[in-house]
This record gives sequence, C-alpha cells and structure tokens, in this order.
Amino acid sequence: MRDKRIFKPLIWLTLALAGALLLCSVLAPGARMPNSTTGERLGLTGEYWTDGAAQSAPLSHSLDWDAIPGRELVVQGHFDRDILPNTQLVFRLTNLQLELKVNGLPVFSYGDTKPAFMHSAGNVWTAFTSEGIRMTDTVELRLTRAFGSESLSSYRDFFKNLYAGSEFPVYREALHTAGWQLAIGILILAAGVTMLGLSQYARALGLARGDDAVNLSAFVIGCGLWTIVDYRYISLLIPYPAFNQTLEMACMLLMPVFLLRYLLSWLTDACRRLGMLLLYLNLAAALTGLVLQGVGVVDLTAMTPWYALADIGMALLLTPCLIRSLRGEQARAMRASLPALLVLFVGVLLNVLNFFLEWRTGGLFFSLAFLLFAVLELLRLIRGLAESVRRNHAYARMENELTQSRIAVMLSQIKPHFLYNALNAISALCLTDPVMADQAITSLSNYLRGNIRSLEQNTPVPFAQELEHIQYYVRLEQLRYGDKLRVVYAIGTTDFQVPTLSLQTLVENAIRHGVSPKPEGGLVVIQTEKGEGRTVVRIIDNGVGFNPDMHSANADSIGLANAKKRMEAMMGAELRVESKVGTGTTITILIPDPPRKG
Repeated sequence: MRDKRIFKPLIWLTLALAGALLLCSVLAPGARMPNSTTGERLGLTGEYWTDGAAQSAPLSHSLDWDAIPGRELVVQGHFDRDILPNTQLVFRLTNLQLELKVNGLPVFSYGDTKPAFMHSAGNVWTAFTSEGIRMTDTVELRLTRAFGSESLSSYRDFFKNLYAGSEFPVYREALHTAGWQLAIGILILAAGVTMLGLSQYARALGLARGDDAVNLSAFVIGCGLWTIVDYRYISLLIPYPAFNQTLEMACMLLMPVFLLRYLLSWLTDACRRLGMLLLYLNLAAALTGLVLQGVGVVDLTAMTPWYALADIGMALLLTPCLIRSLRGEQARAMRASLPALLVLFVGVLLNVLNFFLEWRTGGLFFSLAFLLFAVLELLRLIRGLAESVRRNHAYARMENELTQSRIAVMLSQIKPHFLYNALNAISALCLTDPVMADQAITSLSNYLRGNIRSLEQNTPVPFAQELEHIQYYVRLEQLRYGDKLRVVYAIGTTDFQVPTLSLQTLVENAIRHGVSPKPEGGLVVIQTEKGEGRTVVRIIDNGVGFNPDMHSANADSIGLANAKKRMEAMMGAELRVESKVGTGTTITILIPDPPRKG
C-alpha cells in the first residue's frame, strides 16, 4: 500500500516511547527504597460536603466514596492518631488538586501547578513531612477533581491510600501489590520487540506478509507500554506524571490504528474500502488529539470515554467484514489468527463490562488478553517464518534443479550428430541452392543463440519467443527429412508464457521419436487455444506412438520429463500425455491464467 510513509514514523515513535520508558525506569530514584521504615493507614472522623453545599454529612467507615458526586469535596475533622513531628503523610492523587489545612492554616498543597498542556497534575503518589498533627487538631482536606468523572473514583483512591509514617514502605507495598501488572507488561513488550525483529528479518528475506508483521508488532509493543503504565505504581518508578499520562494516551490512541492497519490485509476488496476509511479516520482522530493535547487545548484523559466509544463502533462495523473475509482467498491465513483475535475481543469485552459492573480487577482482563494475544501471534509468526524459510530453501533447490534441467535439455538438443546432420545438409545446399543454404545457416545460428540464451533465462518467456525458436529448429529438421516431415501451426493465442525451451523440447520429441521412425514420415501439429481461465497447448503427432505405462526415463525421454517438471514448478501447469502404439501421441498442457494485478 502507499501508506507506508505514514506508519513508519508511528512505529519508530512507539519504539522511542518504549526506550524512553525503560530509560526512565532505570534512572528514576523512586525504585530505590530503604527497608527500615514503617507506614500506617490514617483514618478520619468528622464531616464532609461537596461543591460548597450548605449542609454537611457525617463521615463513617461504611461510606461509599464512589457514590459521592461533585467536582469538589471538603472533609473536616480529626485524624484517628497523633502524627509526630518529622513524620511523613503519604497520598495517592488521581487527577486531584489537594489542599490541607490544620487549625485553619495551610500546611500542604498539590496540583495547583501543572504543565501547560495538561489540565491536571497527573496520577501520582506524593508525600510531605509534617511538623506534627495532634488528634485534637482540626484538619481540613479540600479535594478538587480535574475532570468531571473518573472510571475509578479519585476520592476513593485518595482515602484508601492515605498513610502516615514513611513513604518507602507504602511505595514498596504498592509495587508488590501491582507487580504482576508490571511483569505482564514487560513480557508483552518483549514479545512485541521480538516480533518486530522477526518481521524485519522476514522483510529482508522478501517473505510474504513482512509489512503486516511490522504493524502487528507495533500494536503489541503499544499494548506492552500501555500495560506497564499502571498508576498504582508507575509514578514510583518514573516520577514524571506528564510523561506517564502522555505515554498512556499515545498508546491508547495508536494501538487501534496499528491493529486496524494489520487487519486490513485480511479484508476482501469489497470491505477494504470501509477498512481504509476507518483507518484514516482513526489515525486523524489520534493525531489531532495528540496535537491538541500538545498545545493545551484539550486533555486527552477527559476524552477517553469518547475514544473508547469510537473504538467500539469501529469494532462493530469491522466484525461483519472480518467474518465475510473468512470465505475469501486469504481465509486460511486469517483462520490461523482467529484464536488470538478472539482472545483479544473477549478481553476487551470483559474490560468494557468491568467499567459498568465495577469488578475492580485492576486491568486484569486487558493485561491477560494482551499477553495471550502476543504469545499466540508470536508463535504463529515464528511458525510462518520457519515455513517461509523452508519454502524459500525448497524453491532455491528447485531453481538449481531447473537450471541443471535447462542445461541438460540444451545439451541434448545440440548433440554432435544433430550438428553433423545440419551442417551436412547445409553443405549440400551450398552447391545446389545457395540462397536456401544461407537461410539454413541463419536458422542454425538463431537456433544456437536461443539455446545459449536459455541458460541465462530464469523466468518464463513469451510464447511468441518460444514459437520462433521452434520454427528455427523445424526448418533445420526439414532440411534432413524433407517431405517426410510436415509441421502445421494452429496458433489460436500467443498471450501467455512458457518456460524457455520447454515446448521446443516436446516438438523435438514428436519429430525424432514419433514421426522420423515411420518410413513414410508424418505430421506434427502445434496448437494453442484460449480456454476458461487457462490456455491450452497441444503437440500432436501421428507417429509410431508408445505405451505410456512402459515409457521409462531414458535418454530419449529426458526432454519430456524436464518439460513436465518445469511446467509444473514455474507455471503451475498440468501436462498430460496420451499415446497409442501405431497411432501417435498427443501432449496437452493446461496453463492457468496469471492472477490479475491490483
């Protein structure tokens, strides 16, 4: 396709993001945590109100923070324990702006400063060192959401992850709890990078579907990055909230683009236009969103539900096309990918249900679906690559065999006795008919030139070229046999190709082993005609014939065996031999039409 220039930069961008993620995780100081510290969860007693409401409600242990509406939440009350001086207060802020007051005096705030291109300070863990807070002190917490709603409650995340003591044990516990997500993400990323390497190897070898594998590997790499960016721990490894959030949104936007670009190769022509339209609409939406995010016009986090709905709509439109394509020419290759695509579909479906049913699996469905998809597709790619390499080796062996066959055919056609007979005939003509002798010399020269040229020809040649070579050969043989040899050309079509010297070999067999043994000579007919989806070529003679069941692969039949092998290997043709002793021989070749381009 002509869109490679568009997708190559996107693939390199995905790799660059993967490299930046790994570099940041290595250099980030957050992962180095001492073991000799403690941290305890803090509780609050008091009351709360939302969006400046005049009436407050009491805090309780059974309070459902997810059910609390409003953009701003104010909690006023007392901590359930004394906080000694130089003790840290630890928070997890999910796109929240925090202001903490003790006895009416501000002591800590977060989120009031943020990057110009973002509407929130991000999804992070943070802490500050307190000068000491007693249980009798009045504490006021003011939490302001950056966005109107969150898929996981930002209020619940805050109060569930409110600690006092030291940040290090809290962070270590967070890493331990969500470590499986990091491990799965790294495995997916490794699978994607491996697939990219294999796809480049396939492209270097010129194997089929190498470009498709590149887009598939880019999708898997995006899945790995998106899985790794889990806000339960990512800010502890990479303390750059803006980078983490931008990376997550870039992966979320580009993953469907790469997947759709990969799936386009499965679609039939009727559905491919719809697929291309969806692809470029998705790509335009992704790039537009990233640009608007970069200039600070929108925050993609707030646009997540809309992009999710667009992806669901795209999947609904594309599913019937994929089902329809199962009956197409590439159905066999597509069926090999169906298990992986089914796993991916089920994972996405369960994650959508999770949004509404609130199973709170922490991205488990997505993570496992991405991992299984990556493993299945990697195994399929390895098997396909191994099979392609095996076929290439087999094809190279066949090419070598065919080259040897061409040499054998050529040598069989310029044996010394053939040249001796042709030169004797020309010598006799020099005395009786110099003009015909000159024509005979020209025919012999062209015939030998054609034989030599066949050694350099590795691909089929136009039938017209092969027919011209046959005519040179027939003229030389007619010098020898005279009126005993009659040749008729019943050419109905010339718009096809054949392996070089293949038909000439069959004509030679008809003359030498069919017509010439008969005392009265005989007739050879060379016929071509257009059939339905194929070209039919016949070499007919009324010579002595033979018993096909008793015909062995001796020196006389080497031409027939080589022609049959080359026709089948190079043209996918079928060669049939019908012969009867005393009646003659008919060789029929069925050559399928080449597939139409485009």
